[in-house]
Amino acid sequence: MTTQPNFVVVTGASNGLGHLTAQALAEVGHTVRAGMRASTGRDSYAVAALTEVKTERGCG
Repeated sequence: MTTQPNFVVVTGASNGLGHLTAQALAEVGHTVRAGMRASTGRDSYAVAALTEVKTERGCG
């Protein structure tokens, strides 16, 4: 089964299921906008991980 890339919004993307969902969707080609409370401090690792997926895909 093939899926057509979509634009997806994921909230709570700094950890747990939100983070895993955002990462998995990005890895299979969806455009993901990941919402989280803060992009610095304890959540900075999540930003770095999702940015790495973005870079590997050659996006923006």
